[in-house]
Amino acid sequence: MYGILLFGALVFASIIALSAPGFPAETLQAFFGIAIQLNASLLIAVFVVASFLLPRLREGPREWYGLLLTLDAMNLFVGLLASTVGYVLPSIASSNARSLTLLVLVGWFLGLFLLTDGIRRSQQVRP
Repeated sequence: MYGILLFGALVFASIIALSAPGFPAETLQAFFGIAIQLNASLLIAVFVVASFLLPRLREGPREWYGLLLTLDAMNLFVGLLASTVGYVLPSIASSNARSLTLLVLVGWFLGLFLLTDGIRRSQQVRP
């Protein structure tokens, strides 16, 4: 199920990224400004889920979900950096609109799927 949703999200992100070079620089800068806020919010959510979930898991699953949440935090941090570059340096955002937009969007979708998997897992632990 997650594979189909992730594939659909990647196709959706690719379509948006392919059309990004045609957007004005102001639109791209506004997108990357909002992307900074969304990446930061998702990054905080990862830490909240990790602080709830990891202490309540057994040893084996704790290591696995600790790794997944660490990868999720790294993914969102890279997206945060890419968004910052796109916002602070509009000339780079305009010349690399396709790749920066794709990086941010894929980071959002991948981060969201890893985060929801952690939330799903948190339903199976004691409060």
